[in-house]
Amino acid sequence: NLLAFIVTTVSVAIFIFLGMIDWLHALPALIGSIIGSILGVKLAKKIKPTTLRTVIIIIGLLLTVYFGYVIF
Repeated sequence: NLLAFIVTTVSVAIFIFLGMIDWLHALPALIGSIIGSILGVKLAKKIKPTTLRTVIIIIGLLLTVYFGYVIF
């Protein structure tokens, strides 16, 4: 986790320094990610691990089918 944090922080710093971030789109995405993370952790603590795993697998499969259909 520490390595991921360092790589992400350096990447974000480079993108900011080079002016490559579209803040109009980045800020709502950032806010949504923070809110989603907080709510997701609270929800994950209340759900049984097997139920959570099943939901994640089903969502992953549905997204795979959807994007496979859209692309092809």
